[in-house]
Parts: sequence; C-alpha cells; structure tokens
Amino acid sequence: MRSIHALTLAALALMTLAGCSGPTHSVEDPEAHGVIDADAIGWNELRPAVDEMLSEIARLNAQGWPSQVVMTPEAPHKPQLRIHTIQNRTRSRLDIQMYKNKLNNALVKQGIVYLVSDAHDHQAVSGERDYSDSGGTTQGIDANEDATGLVLQGEISDSIIDQGDVRQHDFQFNLRLIETTKNRVLAVSDTEFRKKKSR
Repeated sequence: MRSIHALTLAALALMTLAGCSGPTHSVEDPEAHGVIDADAIGWNELRPAVDEMLSEIARLNAQGWPSQVVMTPEAPHKPQLRIHTIQNRTRSRLDIQMYKNKLNNALVKQGIVYLVSDAHDHQAVSGERDYSDSGGTTQGIDANEDATGLVLQGEISDSIIDQGDVRQHDFQFNLRLIETTKNRVLAVSDTEFRKKKSR
C-alpha cells in the first residue's frame, strides 16, 4: 500500500513538473489582426494575389484561350507565358528575383502554361553557346526571339502613415496577365497587407 502511495506521489510530481515546463500561451491583440511587425515582405504575404492569378489562368484555360494566343504545336497544347517584370515602387529594398522565382515555381507546378525564360536567361544561354562553339559559328539567342503569347507583369507599391511613434506601412501587390498580340489584359489579381512598426 505504501509503495502504491509513493508511486502516486511521484506521478503527481512529474505531472506538475511537465505542466511548468510546457508552452505558455499569449493572448493576441484583436486590433493587431493581420498586422506584422517586421520589415521584410515574405512570399506568404504576396501569395493571395498569386493564388488568385493561378485561379484566373485555370478559368481562362477551361473556357478556352483567345484565338490569337498561339498554342505550342506539340501535345499537350499549351500557351507560352513569360514572367516579365515585378516592379518595386515601394520605399523598401525588395528581393524581386526571389519573388519571380517563387512565382515561376507556382506556375510550373500548376502545369497549365509553358514558361519561357526571360532576357537574362537568354543572354546566359547565348553566352554558353558562344563559348562551347569555340568560334562563334552559332548565333546567340535574341532576347525578343521567343514566341510568347502571354506575359505576366507585377507591381508592389506602398504608402506610409506616421502616427506618433508608430509607422503604418500599407503595401499593395498586383499581377496582370497580358495577351501580347493585341496587348490586352486578360486577368488581374491583387492583395493588400499592412505592417506596423514602433519608431
């Protein structure tokens, strides 16, 4: 009986210690919902606009692309898309290439369009060809040579409001899908988010 009592006390002591060392919970300020106290813009903050654009591309593909959008001759027939520019119109220094890489990966995973490389990639491939040719007999790839029917452009803009010792930084990220033959915007998407920081 004494040993059972001792075991019970030992078990209670372990439970008490475990409770003390467990995670602590903090109550979030309901007024701060969606507000991030940080400087960097993460991919997750841009993702809503990207997901919306992926949905728009899926919708256009389901209803059929405009006749002027050239499809690839080989099966499966898909339009070619090039990510053009994501312009930084904010007062912050942003890693635009990282955003473009993430966007590229999301489009490749979706698998509805073929991705065409940008001018920087063309120049790199051209340099490799010239080097391996050992005499330059092969012409380099022209940056405008691709037969891209669709172009995706983006822009990040911001506005800043200072209130006392708090700086409120509002950002907007938008994407536009443009058909290049007639220069028509086929789809748009955007997202807005806010960051606050004590100065």
